[in-house]
Amino acid sequence: MKIRKFSLHLVAILIFIVLFAVPVWAAAPLTGGNIVNFGDTEIPAGSTVKNVLVIGGNITVEGTISDGVMVINGNLRLGSTASVREHAIILGGNLLTEEGAHIGKGVFRIGGDFAFADTLMAAGVVIAGLWIVNALLTAVLLIWPGIVAWVWRSGVEDVSAIIRDNLTRTVAVGGLGLMTMIVLVVMLTISIVGIPAAALVVLLGVIVLAAGIGGMCHAIGHYLPLLPEQDNAGSIRVTFAGAVMTALLYNIPALGFLALFIMSAAAVGGIILKVFRKKS
Repeated sequence: MKIRKFSLHLVAILIFIVLFAVPVWAAAPLTGGNIVNFGDTEIPAGSTVKNVLVIGGNITVEGTISDGVMVINGNLRLGSTASVREHAIILGGNLLTEEGAHIGKGVFRIGGDFAFADTLMAAGVVIAGLWIVNALLTAVLLIWPGIVAWVWRSGVEDVSAIIRDNLTRTVAVGGLGLMTMIVLVVMLTISIVGIPAAALVVLLGVIVLAAGIGGMCHAIGHYLPLLPEQDNAGSIRVTFAGAVMTALLYNIPALGFLALFIMSAAAVGGIILKVFRKKS
C-alpha cells in the first residue's frame, strides 16, 4: 500500500512537470485553452483560460485561470476580479494582489533576481549538478556494500537471510521505519528540542541504512550465478555483485528512485528485524 501511494505521488509530480514544462501546441489566447508566452501577458476580466506559462515577462490577471499559472523571471499581478483555481508559481519575481483576488490551492515563489532562469547556462548548471549527485550516489552504491561485507560479514549474511526469508515484510517494516524517522525529524525540528535532536535522528537513520545496505546487496547477489560463499572473500564477491545490480537498478530512467526507495526500505527493515530477533 505504501509503495502504491509513493508511485501515485511520483506520477502526480511528473504530470505537474509536464503540465508546465511542455509547450502547448493547440493553444490560442483567450479561447479557453492554454497560453505559453515569452513576454508580458494579460488575461482580461471575463476571460477564462486553462493554464498560463510566461517566461521573461509579467502576467496581469483580471479574469479566470481554471488550472494553474507559472511565471519565470517576471511578476504576477492579480486584480480584484482574478481567480486562479489551482496553484500560482513565481520564479524570480513578485506576487502582487488586489483585494478580492483568489488563488485556490496555494502559492510557490522564489523571488529576487532570477535572470539566469531563461538561459541555457542555468539549465547546464542544473543538469551538471544532478549528474554529479547521481554519479556520487552510484559510486557509493558500488563501493560501500563491499566494505560493509568485509567489516561485518556475519551481520551482512544475517540481514541478507532476513530479507530473503520474507521480502514483503522486510520492505514494509523498513518503509514504516523510514516514514517514522521523517515524521520524527519534522516534529523535532519545529519543537523546543530543535535541530540538534533532529540531526541525531537523521544520523541514526543513516547509520542503520549504511549497515543494512550490505545485507540488501548480499541478498540480491545471492540469486546471481556466482561461486559458493566459502569464505569472507566469497561473501564480499556476492555482495559486490548485488551492489552492481543495485546501481544498475538505481540508474533506470524514471523508475530508479522508486527502486532505490524499495531497496532502502529493505535494508532498514533487515536491520530492524535483526535487532528485534536478537531481543526475542
